[in-house]
Amino acid sequence: MLQINPHNSSPSADVLDPVFQEVRQRNREYLAEFDAGFWVTLRSVVYWIIMLCITLVLGLVAVPLAILRLSRAVHFVATLWGNLILMLFGTRIHLHGAENLYTGPSSLVCANHQSISDIFIFYAVLKGIQFRWMAKA
Repeated sequence: MLQINPHNSSPSADVLDPVFQEVRQRNREYLAEFDAGFWVTLRSVVYWIIMLCITLVLGLVAVPLAILRLSRAVHFVATLWGNLILMLFGTRIHLHGAENLYTGPSSLVCANHQSISDIFIFYAVLKGIQFRWMAKA
């Protein structure tokens, strides 16, 4: 209940103080949420810019190698690209059963694309195996 002082017809300070404290607390919480969201967004933008720069630079290296049909060099650049992107995002890979990977002349590996990291993880895990990409149209 709001009390009014009869002498100046304004609310008394002791009644409004809890209201102001509550408003100040809500503002602090809102600013903390805004601040956290801002930094997460800024970090994401910086990561994407760095990822695009790495992709452009290594792509410019890989294209002439592909034109010259140097498949091992192209695969090395692609493996470097995948590992750099995974390091940038701080992704750690724990591979169980690596001894069961088939390294014969041909095999089919399928990804279910659970995340954006699938392509990078292929390059990191299948280091010694040269593979080609195929997409369903």
